[in-house]
Amino acid sequence: RTLIFCSDDFYIRAHRDFEPYEHYGAFEQIENGVGMFPLFIEEYEQTAHKTAYSHTFLSVTGVAAKEFFEKYAKKTEEFCDGLKINVIAPVNKFFGPSITTAGLLTGQDVLEAILNFDGEFDEVIIPRNMLKETEDVFLDGLTLQELIKSIKKPVKVVESGGAHYFNALTGKE
Repeated sequence: RTLIFCSDDFYIRAHRDFEPYEHYGAFEQIENGVGMFPLFIEEYEQTAHKTAYSHTFLSVTGVAAKEFFEKYAKKTEEFCDGLKINVIAPVNKFFGPSITTAGLLTGQDVLEAILNFDGEFDEVIIPRNMLKETEDVFLDGLTLQELIKSIKKPVKVVESGGAHYFNALTGKE
């Protein structure tokens, strides 16, 4: 049994592959950022299938995960005819640029990045962990409804995990 795990951030910053899914056992440290990406990959691989859905998304994530989500956005586009996904990663101005996780982005930083995006999209997708646990409010108090009103586009909030990600982007959720 493995007793010491490196966080997913360690692998991302080192540009190293994650340990295999089986390495994480029962994912006892997932809330601490240990094994989230390997679990995402496993769920994604079990869920992804050929489909069609004509839609263009603007997917928002943290700077640390941008490259990861660009890879899975591209894979999802390959599975799904008619789908286009642009990934943006707002700089965290509120807490400082060294804070690179999606869960610590504020509504104002997300809003600014969306408004500055130079491209077309039908809908924005954000991870659930950008919002407070029990309400649709960002850390700085901006509500999800205020964000929607400001950008004049729908926003889809997606639970964590590869299955939710694939299904949300292909119209299944």
